[in-house]
Amino acid sequence: MPVQMGGLKGLRTLTTFVVGKSTRSTIGGLGDLSHLGEKLSILKLNNVVDGRDAKLKNKKDLKELELAWGSKDADHSEKVRDVLDNLQPCMNLEKLTVKLYGGTSFPNWLGDSAFNKIKVMRLEGCHYCFELPPLGQLPALKELFICEMKFLRTLGPELYGQPFQPFQSLEKLEFKEMAEWEEWVPSGSGGPDFPRLQENSCDSMRSFPLGIFPKLRKLFNVGP
Repeated sequence: MPVQMGGLKGLRTLTTFVVGKSTRSTIGGLGDLSHLGEKLSILKLNNVVDGRDAKLKNKKDLKELELAWGSKDADHSEKVRDVLDNLQPCMNLEKLTVKLYGGTSFPNWLGDSAFNKIKVMRLEGCHYCFELPPLGQLPALKELFICEMKFLRTLGPELYGQPFQPFQSLEKLEFKEMAEWEEWVPSGSGGPDFPRLQENSCDSMRSFPLGIFPKLRKLFNVGP
């Protein structure tokens, strides 16, 4: 029998929450668990009606968050985007993973520079997004992993965002299975776009803009 989450308001550890369709396992069960810490995976987000019920913003002790949908199939793009928008976490977050997101664009909070503690970002299987969020604005981001964005053709200014020097802290970058990716456009900031990058793995591009990786030490899997 599913546990009634309402009686566990002091709960500090919950590694996985699977969203169901029954009233006992809706995402609203997370709403009052404001003391959750460390890491949390929320799975089968395709069952969510209103992401605001999760109240992730009030979970100030949460350091790692995984948000995963349950299918690679396309969904109602506007509905899915609204769900992800309403799942905005607290700004103390250090690691974020988004899997099988079915929207065509990301909400504005993803890449917001106010998330100044995020060190690791993983975007996996976001098949229908045409562009990446402005992750260059995340000042503490050290590791970025992106895979299976099959509609992304050009990587350009939208990734870097507004700062004069994007990706100030990024040390490790990996792109994987980006089938339609054809062009990588530099930011035009006047300096290297990845000033501290040491390790790059990419199985989808044969070449990169000159001068964007001045401190690169390791390069893996270049070329389709």
